Amino acid sequence: MIPVREVMTRRVVTVRLGTTISDAAKIMSERRVGGVIVLEDKIPVGIVTERDILLHIVAPGKNPNKIRVKEIMSSPVITIDKETDINEAAKLMKKAEIRRLPVVERGKLVGIVTSADIMAVTPALNEILLEMIKTKADIEPKSEEIKGPGICENCGSYVESLDEVDGKWVCEDCREELVG
Repeated sequence: MIPVREVMTRRVVTVRLGTTISDAAKIMSERRVGGVIVLEDKIPVGIVTERDILLHIVAPGKNPNKIRVKEIMSSPVITIDKETDINEAAKLMKKAEIRRLPVVERGKLVGIVTSADIMAVTPALNEILLEMIKTKADIEPKSEEIKGPGICENCGSYVESLDEVDGKWVCEDCREELVG
C-alpha cells in the first residue's frame, strides 16, 4: 500500500472565494498548473480548472475581471485523506471523472494528488508486480485464478487476487461489474 501522501504535491496553488477569474487564470499560468483549489479558512471548498474557465467564461464571452471563482468553481470539492492508498485515489478519480484530488488531514488542505502523480509511480509498481507474477508462475501450475497479487487490467488497482473474465485479469469489484 502506498498512501497518497507519498506521491502528492505539498505546495498547492490556492485562491480565495473572492478571487476574480482573471487573477486565478494569471496565477494558474504563472505557476503552470491546470487548476486551483478554492479555500475558505484553510478548508477546500471548491476547485477551478482551465476547463471551467473555458466553458463558463471564455466560450460564452464573459468578462473574467467581473466574475469571482466562487461563481464557477466545482463544489463541493471531492477530497481524500493523506493516508488513503493511491489505488483508492485512482478508483475515486475514475468514478468521479476527475484528474485532481485535494489531499486533506482533519479537513485541512495538505496537498494535491493528480492522475499524473499516480501514473508516475505506476510503471515501477507494474515492473515489480510483473516480476512477482512471473516468479509465481514458474513455481505454481497455471489456474483460472492468480492466487497472488496483481494489477487489475480494468481499473488498474493492485489486489491480492485476480480472476480471468473474457481474457482479462480483473479484481473482484471489476469482475462483478463485467459479469453482472
